[in-house]
Amino acid sequence: MPLVPDRATGSRPTRPNMSRVEGKHHRFLLRAAEDFNVCAVRALDGVPYLPEPCCFPPYQAAVGDPHPPVLPSPDLDPEEWAAAAHAVAADYRARATRILNHASWHAASAGGRAFRKRLSKNRKGTTRALFSSGDPESLTEVNTPDGSTSRDPDTVISVVSDCFTALQTPDSEVNLSTAPWELDLDPCTTAKPSCPPARLGNRITRDLVATTIARSPKRGDPGPDGLLGETLRCVPSAVVDLIARLQTEYWDGGYLPTHLKESVTTLLHKKGDPREPGNYRPIALANTLAKTYTMVVQTVLSDFMEESGMLSARQEGFRLLATRPASFAWSLES
Repeated sequence: MPLVPDRATGSRPTRPNMSRVEGKHHRFLLRAAEDFNVCAVRALDGVPYLPEPCCFPPYQAAVGDPHPPVLPSPDLDPEEWAAAAHAVAADYRARATRILNHASWHAASAGGRAFRKRLSKNRKGTTRALFSSGDPESLTEVNTPDGSTSRDPDTVISVVSDCFTALQTPDSEVNLSTAPWELDLDPCTTAKPSCPPARLGNRITRDLVATTIARSPKRGDPGPDGLLGETLRCVPSAVVDLIARLQTEYWDGGYLPTHLKESVTTLLHKKGDPREPGNYRPIALANTLAKTYTMVVQTVLSDFMEESGMLSARQEGFRLLATRPASFAWSLES
């Protein structure tokens, strides 16, 4: 039966790693058991034969077994001596099995500790590797609209682009000229500002940018800029000042540079035919600086909406615990 690699570690299963002394005595006990079985057969055939004397002190010191097996006496008749030799051989095999189980327990404990360590550092990746059915599917062949399949790279890109462009295009234009609370919606589910909202202004500060950079996600794949979140956390104070000034310019000008809007899209196969683009989930890896700016904008808008009372008391999701109104608990009870 072929050995199957471990899905969580990628390593091939092997025999438990025994210490040098344990391996030595494990082999010794198996050879001794075999010798006694051979001697028992020879004794029944009338050919007396005794194995070499066994040296037990090293075995006792290594394994902690103070009771060595009792060797059969040579004064016994052949049948009794053969039965005693078989019993000693069984005892030797049992002792060898205990050594192997002891090493297996230690190997399993070490493997469990290593797996828990990987799980604490990368829970999603470790779980995905543990339950994955094999290598991830790659979209190298697609079903074309005319019913055929194609491996041509240009055709694959064209079909995938058409699929996700149609999927993400809204059915109708979104009306942004009227605020949501001014529309004719259900008043029970629409929040009304407690007072006319003040002008938003520019609320991006250097401290807010520094706090956002310090919260940059770890262990994430970078976008087209190749900048990791761990690297951004370690930039000096002068770089933080520069990023704060740039984001202030973006806010005041109401624009974002084109290169910051670019991203690298990765397709993850979820179900069904791997040749159908609709069976893949697109994951966009954005530029790290662009993600930092969007986090700053999200913080500014959330604080402004909380101050202006634009959020309903019944809304709990996407709100910080400290900013939830006191009437929230009452609204749940009612």
